[in-house]
Amino acid sequence: NGNKVAAIFAISKEFCTPRYRVIMSKFLTRVRNAAQLVQVCAQGERSKAGKAMDDVCVITDGTLVVGLDGNIVAAEKDEELLKQAWYQQASFIHDIDGSGMSILPGFVDGHTHPVWSGDRVHEFAMKLAGATYMEVHEAGGGIGFTVRHTVSSEQAELETLFKERLDRMMRFGTTTAECKSGYGLEADTEMKMLRVIHAVDQRHPVHCVSNYLGAHSVPARKLIDAGVPVALGSDYNPNAHCLSLPHVMNLACVLMRMTMNEALVAATINAAGSIGCADTRGSLEKGKRGDFVVVAARKWEHVVYEQCDPPIHLVAVGGEPVCRDGRLLL
Repeated sequence: NGNKVAAIFAISKEFCTPRYRVIMSKFLTRVRNAAQLVQVCAQGERSKAGKAMDDVCVITDGTLVVGLDGNIVAAEKDEELLKQAWYQQASFIHDIDGSGMSILPGFVDGHTHPVWSGDRVHEFAMKLAGATYMEVHEAGGGIGFTVRHTVSSEQAELETLFKERLDRMMRFGTTTAECKSGYGLEADTEMKMLRVIHAVDQRHPVHCVSNYLGAHSVPARKLIDAGVPVALGSDYNPNAHCLSLPHVMNLACVLMRMTMNEALVAATINAAGSIGCADTRGSLEKGKRGDFVVVAARKWEHVVYEQCDPPIHLVAVGGEPVCRDGRLLL
């Protein structure tokens, strides 16, 4: 027993040495000196509705710190962090200078149909020539075309196609996506599509959530004015190729009269709330996952304003950089 006590005492002394304190103060990622640190929420909200959707929490001259577990440790002003002892002795695996840039939460795509096969580009030409959807369907196209190809595709092929689509989403700042099946129309293929989502989710940085969302036909502006939390999604599918949430946010502003604040809220915390993950994603708050987007602009609104070529410098998932200037890192 005496030897055990001595050993415990020795270990305790070692834990108190400066060397150990440095180890305990190591963090995964810091983005410092950002012109704007856009938290979106700062009070633990799980969604925003009505006038609150136009209220976005922004910290000027802010710093974001993500721990080794991938969760946010701090989202504060630089000057406040510099006063704290733990921060003064901290070290970081990824130490990023955010001067002249903005930090946003990773975008959450609340509505996608990303698992399918079959190229329908020929249908676009038919529609441009005046064909109706039913005429396209009668010619062997439409959803029936997608179903036939998806049914005949092996799981490995669908996984490859799905991964490529998630890669493209990630380049545009999406770090979480709701993903539907639906192109099987019978049990075996639907199960195959769900297996695809599960398998790719295990090895891809983008967090995938299987779900169903409706309410396509009600204008967003009316819902906001009625006090309903509005979420945005790309509705990516074989008939609507859009994997960019910055583009979707721009369309929401131009076509549905949403403000840029409202569009950002709808593509972050509200989209996260709509698929049941607002407790971990959708805003930059202490304890949440360190999914974030660094925009190469002093004002975050440029990610919406420059819709087709948004100035996204860095995308990180769980604090780990996964895309820099459009180039995948993993």
